[in-house]
Amino acid sequence: MGGSVNKTVPWIALALAAVLALSWAVLHFRASEKRAANQVLELQLQNLVLENGLDGLAERLGRCQSLLASGPRPAGLPALSPEERERLEAAGLSDPARDLAVDLMAHPELIPMEGVVGGRMGFYDPAAIFVLNQRWVYAACNDGHIRAHLLLSYDLSPSGEISWKVLDGFPEPGE
Repeated sequence: MGGSVNKTVPWIALALAAVLALSWAVLHFRASEKRAANQVLELQLQNLVLENGLDGLAERLGRCQSLLASGPRPAGLPALSPEERERLEAAGLSDPARDLAVDLMAHPELIPMEGVVGGRMGFYDPAAIFVLNQRWVYAACNDGHIRAHLLLSYDLSPSGEISWKVLDGFPEPGE
């Protein structure tokens, strides 16, 4: 009888070890599954934030385009002469004031001031961009917290590409 107990103990120990190993594998799998589910939720949240951001940008672009088409020009501010307008149209700009403003809005890297409180400086208001003549543009820029003013020069390449140079700029007082 003592011999059969000695034969049974290794089998029980082996079965217990197998149950423990299986339990550890199940727990490890469940932990991995939970981490993967959390990562999926985090990615879904990031995707939702990005989609909402794109919707907001599309809405902002639509507002900017409508402002460009109908924005009022302050009285007394210089504007393109008919000759300057014709020269720019001949160089490839179908609507020089609008085309220059749209191009400038795509170049926030020109702004020599840094944004604050997590803001990003940009040319967000097309109604605040004014073509002064065939060489210069005035543009206000902001980051949602501070506002600045820039005087820029522009050149057109023979292929119609616009290049910009900041001539001067300053933040609004108290900014």
